[in-house]
Amino acid sequence: MKIDINKLAKLNQLAKEGANKVAENLSQLLGIDVEMKITKIDFVTLTDLPQEIGNDETVGIHLSFTGLPSGYLVVLFPTESAKKVASLLLQGIGEEINDNDEFTDMDRSAISEVANILTSSFIDGWANVLKTEIDISTPQMVHDMGSAVIDPILIELAKEVDHAFVFNSHIHAKDKDIKCQIYVFPELNKLMEAIEKL
Repeated sequence: MKIDINKLAKLNQLAKEGANKVAENLSQLLGIDVEMKITKIDFVTLTDLPQEIGNDETVGIHLSFTGLPSGYLVVLFPTESAKKVASLLLQGIGEEINDNDEFTDMDRSAISEVANILTSSFIDGWANVLKTEIDISTPQMVHDMGSAVIDPILIELAKEVDHAFVFNSHIHAKDKDIKCQIYVFPELNKLMEAIEKL
């Protein structure tokens, strides 16, 4: 499928609004100022993704979204960043911070809570720009080596899509710099139709 570069340039507008919505909602959740910036957008094929992601330990959150556009969204946190996410929320509610390398049930719950806000806010930002309604499934969390997190998702996705947009992102809250990558696997025809409306 051929993609008009001018249309893809509008992805910046979607990404910026998605990031702003994430920052706004995380600020409310955590009770502190949060900034989110998209530093780079890439367009990659599914077959290239496992190599790009590598095999470092990763925490992944994935969901599907339907409407205009439709597709799948995956957020990957390096383990260190996932720990920072957990500590931000746990500090905010006065819970004790777990300093060892293992993830406790409380850590997982905190990461899931923040990830739910991140994923739904990012998609809400798109819906705001596109003036459309987008429904999302319940986000699922996976903690494993990078390729093990993404492989089952790719097997499912390969039936419907063959490319992904990668949004390299930084979230800054208090003294913590949290890295994450947001992978959006859209049905390209629907995405282009949505962007046409901008």
